[in-house]
Amino acid sequence: NPSFAAGSATITYTVLVTAGTAAGTAINQTASVSSAITDPNSSNNSATASDVVATAAQADLVVTNAASPTSVAAGSNVTYTQTVTNKGPATASGASFTQVTPPNTNFRSITPPAGWTCGTTPAVGGTGTITCNATGALAVNSTGTFTLVLQVNAGTPSGTNITDTATATATNIVPNLTNNTASATVVVGNANSADMAIVKTATPNPVTEGTPLIYSLAVTNNGPASATNVTVTDTLPSSVTYLSSTSTLGTCSEAGGIVTCLLGTMANAGTATITILTIPGQPGVISNTATVTADQTDPNLANNTSTQNEIVVAPTRITLRSFSARYGTDKNGANRVMLIWKTGGESHNLGFNVYRELNGNKVRMNPSIIAGSALMMSGALSRHAAKSYAWIDPSAPGSGTSYWLEDIDVSGTRTMHGPVAAAGMQSAADATPSESRMLSQMNQAQPPLPGSQDSHLAEAFAVTDSPARVQLEKQFELASHPAIKMNVRHEGWYRVGQPELVKAGLDPNVDPVNLHLYAEAIEQPIQITGAAAGPGGFGPQAAINFYGTGINTVFSGTRVYWLVAGEGRGARIPHVAASSGSNQPPANYSATVELQQHAIYFSALITSNDENFFGALVSSTPLDQILGTPHLDTNSTHAAHLEISLQGVILGFPHDVAISLNGTNLGDVTFIGQDKGKLTFDVPAGVLRPWANTITLTAQNGDYDTSLVDYIRITYPHRYVADSDHLKFTGRAGDEITVGNFTTPPVVIDITDRDRPVQLTPQVTSQDGKYQIAVQVPFTTTNSQSTLRHTLLAVADDRVSSPAGVVANHPSQWHSPQPGADIAMVTYGEFAGALGPLVRAHMVEGKTSAVIPVGNLYDEFNFGEHSPFAIKRFLQSALKNWKRPPAYLLLNGRASLDPRNYLGFGNLDLVPTRIVPSSSLMTASDDWFSDFKGNGMPTIATGRLPVSTIAEAKVVAEKISTYEGQSTNGPWTANALFVADKDDTESFTQDTQTVQAGLPAAMQISNIFVDKVGVLNAPGQITNSINSGQALVNYLGHGSEEQWAGPDIFDENTVNSLTNGSQLPVFLIMDCLNGLFQDAVAQPLGVSLILAPNGGGVAVLASSGLNQPTPQTNLDAMVVQNTFGANGVALGDAIVKAKSNITDPDVRRTFVLFGDPAMKVKQPTPTLH
Repeated sequence: NPSFAAGSATITYTVLVTAGTAAGTAINQTASVSSAITDPNSSNNSATASDVVATAAQADLVVTNAASPTSVAAGSNVTYTQTVTNKGPATASGASFTQVTPPNTNFRSITPPAGWTCGTTPAVGGTGTITCNATGALAVNSTGTFTLVLQVNAGTPSGTNITDTATATATNIVPNLTNNTASATVVVGNANSADMAIVKTATPNPVTEGTPLIYSLAVTNNGPASATNVTVTDTLPSSVTYLSSTSTLGTCSEAGGIVTCLLGTMANAGTATITILTIPGQPGVISNTATVTADQTDPNLANNTSTQNEIVVAPTRITLRSFSARYGTDKNGANRVMLIWKTGGESHNLGFNVYRELNGNKVRMNPSIIAGSALMMSGALSRHAAKSYAWIDPSAPGSGTSYWLEDIDVSGTRTMHGPVAAAGMQSAADATPSESRMLSQMNQAQPPLPGSQDSHLAEAFAVTDSPARVQLEKQFELASHPAIKMNVRHEGWYRVGQPELVKAGLDPNVDPVNLHLYAEAIEQPIQITGAAAGPGGFGPQAAINFYGTGINTVFSGTRVYWLVAGEGRGARIPHVAASSGSNQPPANYSATVELQQHAIYFSALITSNDENFFGALVSSTPLDQILGTPHLDTNSTHAAHLEISLQGVILGFPHDVAISLNGTNLGDVTFIGQDKGKLTFDVPAGVLRPWANTITLTAQNGDYDTSLVDYIRITYPHRYVADSDHLKFTGRAGDEITVGNFTTPPVVIDITDRDRPVQLTPQVTSQDGKYQIAVQVPFTTTNSQSTLRHTLLAVADDRVSSPAGVVANHPSQWHSPQPGADIAMVTYGEFAGALGPLVRAHMVEGKTSAVIPVGNLYDEFNFGEHSPFAIKRFLQSALKNWKRPPAYLLLNGRASLDPRNYLGFGNLDLVPTRIVPSSSLMTASDDWFSDFKGNGMPTIATGRLPVSTIAEAKVVAEKISTYEGQSTNGPWTANALFVADKDDTESFTQDTQTVQAGLPAAMQISNIFVDKVGVLNAPGQITNSINSGQALVNYLGHGSEEQWAGPDIFDENTVNSLTNGSQLPVFLIMDCLNGLFQDAVAQPLGVSLILAPNGGGVAVLASSGLNQPTPQTNLDAMVVQNTFGANGVALGDAIVKAKSNITDPDVRRTFVLFGDPAMKVKQPTPTLH
């Protein structure tokens, strides 16, 4: 069938049993069904029918046996209803029906059907065999029913299982039958016991994500006694959203995802049915168990629980609103093409691929999938996933080039969109607001670091965890004095000349003996070359050399080295004279090459370590990953090892990924759901190749078996041959190791103790323009500890590294005791001057401000290295050391989920935030900075101005400072607009009316309820109302990052058309994701409102996460009460006070204020008559 809609079909066919087949032969026929579309539940794709061969003269007798009741008190009777049916093909002759009274019972009576007599029975109260015989032949398809009554013996222990088995036979019965015997089991209880049973089912199964899933719970009291206080509990899976529950008996309620039904008293044989309505989230397998209890003793606990496994599937669709390609330039002035597309909704879309087509050939540009909604959040509806995307083509081809967009569903379904041709912009009006913003963003874009997505030999990183107190005190000293900061991103031997250091601010008259180098406030030894003794001896020919490493944190890869002119002699790298070893060195050493890409941000993965960047997508389509193994020793007898780490995507789904290396199958990595799948394989001899090796990963469990590459590593025997004039290698103490293939004589450093390197003196020889060194591995390290193996670094002059940056330190002392200020304004350095109007506005109100460049905080509180922890440590210090501790925190600058620029959109993490776990995604929380107890409650009222440029910073600061003055007061300050989404899963209209009750009587309220005015009329009414002047705009409903409601009643394009000028409202937005300000590509609606140049809002409270309606409404109501109450407080204080009465952790953490937390909201202006 080429197309089979939902439903059923019956296929009937006839087969002929082969002549001569022996009677009694079992025939099992299995039928299977398959489809080109992925089937989420293959376990029901096959069915088997069984039959047995009979001659025309034989009869097939079938027996059934059922007991009532199934739970019985000792001393009570059990009635068994038993049937015998002749299925043919012949009449049955000499038929008999036999059974034996089971243990713990005695015979009471048996009533045979017509045509049967029971000549052998025990005496009443006795035990033994019961035999009944047919008085004549049994016709084909005839059925007889027997009624057997047994009594359970008094004193039989409660919980005893009693099984009765009955068998029918005939002189001409078909041999080898199994259906001519049947059993029935009852359980013994006491007279006061009640056997409660529950059976859980669900419809439909499978269910599509985002559509109703109904759980049905059938509860039965099997007796013998009535059951009191019958209670059913059902803990719902975390990935479903509860909507309602009903019961045919008693009442049901839900709290914290647990449904509890109080059914009261149920008589023996009583039943009740519970119905629970839910909405399932992320695709996968979800398991749900319900339990029933009662006051009475239950003789059979096995049927008190019931588990139902449900398969949640994703629809294979996205709604694509727009797709365009625009020419532009990046930060370096290079020509680029930016592809921009926007979805109106996504149903668990894994992501996108982008293709460039030239002369009919399509070439995929993105090395890894561009993450879609399935990787961004779990448990979301399609309306939450309307979003803008962008991808930069680095080649900027000429005319005749077109682009295609491909979306990929979690089931593997792929859909192509396009083509579109790249176009230039003739004017600003030529592009949509979204396109204009993204093209402006491309001007700030920078490619990721070269080679960051390729395999490379593993390098060392500095460990930055848990610094000692002495380090922190030393860092305060370094940060408060002149110093030169050198930025290092990779392990290597570094050289910085005197001219570069003097240009950055080093005193040219410094005495070189007094130069000290620090990293993490620990002195690092250096080597000084070309210098003379005494002050001024560090002349233009001088340089410092040092061994440096980067760091590898979520926030930064750049380690900062501090060069200072201190007192006393600085630490120097010792130089060991040449020596010869006596051991026979090996021909190779163990080296590790790794591939760890950071191309996909998987925010739907809830982690505790913030590690949410991963590499390529692994699916049923084979994925090739290339790792180079330079200078592999193919003659070595030492085995190589391949280590694989994968991250599962779909919750609960079993993963099985086959791994092959250069075409040789090594085995499978198996794991479950969103766990990590890790395995190390021994590589058979001869499989590994020098240089390029292809690792192929293929998912085996169907299209839903999707995962992401975390990392791949190969450990292999590496010959002692330099890799492009550079080699880090190991050797045994005392070995004399020979290393060749250098173009110039290298320097050799023992880096076994990375904080105390030692320069070794190699013996150098040359031949055919290449240099070779022989060096003895020392027996000890600089800290006098003996070690069996040492790590050495040999670097030729052309591979000596230069720091990524050499800059002057700007001394600061924010850590020290000082007068302090009411408002701590932590700002991106270049934006500090834009805050002047705000500082002056607060000064008029009697509030003091401290403008603090965030770089100062990195220097003082995190050794100069980028991290949100620096801001948190500063706040802890200020609360302790400032005479006037800050009551407000204003963050001036945008933040990004990609602080290391893995995605290539440039430095967007100007003032960082903290990414925290929520129930559905990893998302931003600015309140984390002062959440010192870890309960989601801020200590300091916090707001952010999410600006990306100095122009934006000036516009926003001017908007707020003007608002805080008196010049904009007027009748509009008494207006409030309330917008409510359609009432579907929640009555947003009713919720809105509840919030309105907290406003003072002087406020003039306008309502736009979508259910009343309609989806088509709502957008225009919202725009007109805002433009007419509102003090407050309140929205309750659904939303996605860039819009309100699934039908889109208010979005970024609308914001750019607002003309409300200086009549700036406070926006309280109670929906999902309008505050997702850390997005590296799209701009959330909350940010668009605060940045709007011709109006918009003066402040926006919005969520960076997915939340439930009830706690959002509670927050809304309390913020309104606190802001517009008789003792109206600053907006930030109103929010903190409201959050203190909210217990929902997601609402506490994810609601972010875009605006000034110290600002007071305008109150209604009295009207004079």
